[in-house]
Amino acid sequence: MEEKQRQYDSFAQNSSIQHQEMLCGPKPSVSRGNELYYIENYSKNTILDIGCGTGHRTFPEYINKNIKYFGIEKFENLINASRFKSNIIQGDICSSNFILLLEDENLINEIGVSFDLTVLLGGVVNSFISDDYRDIAWKNISLLLNQSKYVLFDTLTHFSWYELESKGKTIELPIPVEIPPQYFYSKLELENIFTVNRIKIIESKSEFLPGGLKRSHFLISQEK
Repeated sequence: MEEKQRQYDSFAQNSSIQHQEMLCGPKPSVSRGNELYYIENYSKNTILDIGCGTGHRTFPEYINKNIKYFGIEKFENLINASRFKSNIIQGDICSSNFILLLEDENLINEIGVSFDLTVLLGGVVNSFISDDYRDIAWKNISLLLNQSKYVLFDTLTHFSWYELESKGKTIELPIPVEIPPQYFYSKLELENIFTVNRIKIIESKSEFLPGGLKRSHFLISQEK
């Protein structure tokens, strides 16, 4: 797991910005899929975008909708390549110190101390390959729900084992472009993660992508 995590991180740090942005796909208003639906229905005023990359894909959408936004990105090379880097701070949701980033003065000045919606889009949760990273990240997501009304994430769910296995798998997708290994969850594993971290599903939606892939979005909140 640790070696696959290093491969993923190396890809994010060393492959071209253009290639990474291509893998993220079209803007929500162009694809008109789940992302646009959730942004329009659950983020009226403020949004926190974790794993935002350069922000070139999603930030213009927030601006067009007059949504106050801020991004948190792990990799400095992506922040430096962004037209919106003044609205991004460097941070890793897989770090035990992550939650302290929410006290950043620039973030607070831009969108305040609470958010309508926090998003981890484009398979951000699939980058939690190491078992330790995954445990810490989901604990941080549960803590985020103290300040964010909702959290939205997506993962691929077309795998034959998605409904059957108790654990997910680290795999490389059979896509004819350079892409790093990623961790994909099983349904039972997600349910266990939600139970352990006192998370409940508010809404979920699935959509089909080219190549026979199915992507599911989960809108979650804190279990009372």
